[in-house]
Parts: sequence; C-alpha cells; structure tokens
Amino acid sequence: MTETMPKEQFFPNDYNKERLISMLLEKLVQHGFEVRISIEDADTLIVNTAIQLASNFATVIIIEDDTDLLILLTTKAPNSSNMYVMKPGKETSQNTFCSPRYFNFSSVVKQNLLFLRAISGCNTTSAFYRQGKLKFVKLLQKNTTLQESVNVFHHADTDDPEILISAGQLFLAALYSPNRYFQNP
Repeated sequence: MTETMPKEQFFPNDYNKERLISMLLEKLVQHGFEVRISIEDADTLIVNTAIQLASNFATVIIIEDDTDLLILLTTKAPNSSNMYVMKPGKETSQNTFCSPRYFNFSSVVKQNLLFLRAISGCNTTSAFYRQGKLKFVKLLQKNTTLQESVNVFHHADTDDPEILISAGQLFLAALYSPNRYFQNP
C-alpha cells in the first residue's frame, strides 16, 4: 500500500490508527511473529518486553528514534550489558547505538530520569515551546536548587499535592527564565 498522506494527518485519526494496527497484527501473526498490543503506555511495554527477552538472547536491540525508550531502559536496567537502543540513521547518517550501561550523565540526572521524562513531555502529544529534552537534563544537572526541589518526587509519603505542584512549577519557571529565579554560586 502506498502512503497517500503525511503521518501527521494519518495518525491523529483513531480509525486510521486502529485499521493500521489491525492489518499489521494480522500480517505479523501470519508470519510467526509474537505480537503484543499496548492499551496504555507503549514505551513501558516495549522496555519491559526487552528486559524479559534479554535473559534469552545474546543481544536485544530496540529500534526507535526517540530518547524516551533509552531513558526508560536506563531507569529499569541501568547495568545491562546486552541491551541497546538503536536510532536509525537518515539519508547519509549512520545508525546510532546507545546502551544504558554507558549512559554518560551525572548521578543526579540518572536518579531523576523518570521525572525528566514526565515533565519534558512526549514528542507527539505534548512538549514545551522550543525546549528540547536535553535542556531539561542540563538545567537539572547544573542547578542545585532544582536538584533539592525535585527530591520531593522520590518520597512516596508526600501526600500534599501542592508540594509536588510547587516543585514542578519551580522547574518550569527555571526552564524559561533560569537567571531570574536562581543564581548558582
């Protein structure tokens, strides 16, 4: 079947998406592939499936052009030596392989990967105006006030939603006006 419209027009239509998934499911099953369908968070299903398969295979590679899967994989299997995320190359660029084992960020960033993923948004449904995910990482890495503020997200006993909201608002304020809100020594 030939594409007749850009994916940005095709995928927002739920009927189109369901038909495509149905057709793919049928063809993959006919050819002997195991298929899993995600009702909620596909990224988590993909990473959890890769982790399950890693004990049965010498190498497991997740092919994806988004950093969210690498973030989840790093959070769930930080020392994995046989799991990779491959970002497919485009035109003249080569494929890029990333491993959670060699994720080169500070411990502060590694401890807060899920917070950073949640607050930076999903590429297709939400994102902050002109703010890439790497800017969120760099902001947290260099700002000690924010590092202390996001610690609240690690405490399961935080039952006051206002504390969580304040910490999130502080982070977003710093994202757009870091010099106005904070002065690091």
